[in-house]
Amino acid sequence: MNSEYPSSRRIKLNSLDRLDISLVQREGLLKHSGSTKIAFRDNSEFNLVSYAGNFLDLSYLNKTANCQNNKSIRIDLRITPCNLGGSRYWFLCPGNNGNCKKRVKILYKVGLDFGCRHCFNLFYESQASGKTKLYAITKWHKMREKIEALEAQIKRERYKGYPTKKRKKMDRLMSSYLKVEKVAQTWLCKKEAKEEKLRRKKRLFL
Repeated sequence: MNSEYPSSRRIKLNSLDRLDISLVQREGLLKHSGSTKIAFRDNSEFNLVSYAGNFLDLSYLNKTANCQNNKSIRIDLRITPCNLGGSRYWFLCPGNNGNCKKRVKILYKVGLDFGCRHCFNLFYESQASGKTKLYAITKWHKMREKIEALEAQIKRERYKGYPTKKRKKMDRLMSSYLKVEKVAQTWLCKKEAKEEKLRRKKRLFL
């Protein structure tokens, strides 16, 4: 675990900015060298440089409280083979002072650091409450974890022209995941709107 964020300080995963491997792929930086700029919600801007899909350099200038903090992080990449000669890319988590190295698709930003949810001891909002209304959100996140685990196990997607059993299972799980995701996100939007309404009422009486 990252020493800067001990277990006594738990952070909601849902509220954090993240770097997704799919973003790097869309920018064409997994197989070729190049660079791009990424802006996050806290107004920090990052320069992401790829070195032919071997590793990434993430450097940024974070301006807060009238001061400037510069930092550079190296993120190694791992390639796993797919059917028909394709490949799948992963981040090797740079958290825990570079000692984590877990294979992940998403890195979360906490302060000036990037790491996986295990390094930062992150938790989902649904884990903070035992209310039955959060069942859909809990199921949503569990299904996402199952999809990621199953995707890592798939070495061949088709055999003799037909999808493999794991590929079929993956497709069924993804179909269910998208339905649950819609329900969960709708509930979250309603919850956030209700909380914002309550905050406005409180401000009126201050």
